[in-house]
Amino acid sequence: TYWHNGKTEKYKGYCTDVFFSEALNFIEENKDSPFFCYISTNAPHGPLNLPEEYFNIYKDKSEEELPEKLKRFYGMITNIDDNFKALQKKLDALNLTDNTILIFTTDNGTAGGNRIYDAGLKGSKGSEYEGGHRVPLFIRWPDGRLTGGRDIDKLVAHYDLLPTFVDLLGFNFTPVKPLDGMS
Repeated sequence: TYWHNGKTEKYKGYCTDVFFSEALNFIEENKDSPFFCYISTNAPHGPLNLPEEYFNIYKDKSEEELPEKLKRFYGMITNIDDNFKALQKKLDALNLTDNTILIFTTDNGTAGGNRIYDAGLKGSKGSEYEGGHRVPLFIRWPDGRLTGGRDIDKLVAHYDLLPTFVDLLGFNFTPVKPLDGMS
């Protein structure tokens, strides 16, 4: 059961699949006008439930190679990857790719820390070290000349996105309260 437009509704299927499916339907319904679609998954996260086919991708790895908890964690990540690919394909099919700002990011550093791949970063979720707060941030917007292939070495946080896009889009925006972020 999930909240949908202020009401609870029952759905069948894995939560991440449901979230993306609903988002793809929303995009299809709103393809002819500007829209904002925000998909916030609760995966990868405990209790590490996932569709069997995503666990099965990693099940043949030995426990020493990859403990069951990490098989489940990686399966959840693979599911997100597949859903994100479906989102990109939907944007392509609707000819929305070039004029859509597409952002992928996460909310905190890895919960697994150095038990899983952490690019050599120290710390994990909740830590003041880079492994606790450094996250991927991918932005693509071809018509806005944001096409990738560049590394930005400036410190940025999620609250910098709003003022940055207000500037990029040339919006006349007066916030109700002072913003924490900057362009």
